[in-house]
Amino acid sequence: MSRSKSRSPLYVDVGANVGSLCLRVAANGYRVVAFEGMAANLLLLRNSICAAPGVADRLHLYPFGLSDAESTCPIYSQPTNVGDGIVACTKAEQTKLLSEGCQQRGELRLKRLDAVINEPIEVLKVDVEGFEAFVLSGAKGLLRRRAVRHLMVEFWERTSPKVVAELKELGFELSLQGFSGPWATLAEIQKKIAADKIVNVYCRLDK
Repeated sequence: MSRSKSRSPLYVDVGANVGSLCLRVAANGYRVVAFEGMAANLLLLRNSICAAPGVADRLHLYPFGLSDAESTCPIYSQPTNVGDGIVACTKAEQTKLLSEGCQQRGELRLKRLDAVINEPIEVLKVDVEGFEAFVLSGAKGLLRRRAVRHLMVEFWERTSPKVVAELKELGFELSLQGFSGPWATLAEIQKKIAADKIVNVYCRLDK
């Protein structure tokens, strides 16, 4: 498959942070769309894009996050891990995060992935600190049209059981190791998430 700018596969990075993954993908010649809404991360990522020859032509950065509806919500993080933002849209979630020592880092604009991208996605990576159910809900149009070939999602226990089951119903094979398998059952994936609390799950659309 050609990796020219006009024909290369599309990699979408939701929760790009400072760009450790999306910069490497773009440097390898693929088109990249990245979403990152935290101001400190955006500054570092933009500087890295400017410093990397040729990357700016292949990487489009959106300065907002994704959810199931267009809105604005506070974003928090721990003092010891400032760059990993946790979106909290309800008072109960906000109170809980503050009680755990998190600090508000600003307001995050949110949009639906379905409203931003309308073309096939080779890889959709989602790493949003427990907000993945909302991100994937806002991508239901793409997922139902089988427009997303591969998914790499960091699942948190409190949000994952129903979402993982929905991905299985949509025709995705599930693995804990990579896009080439070995493939796991839905029960095995859910058991692993319940045990480890936070787990990376690799999903590949079946043929």
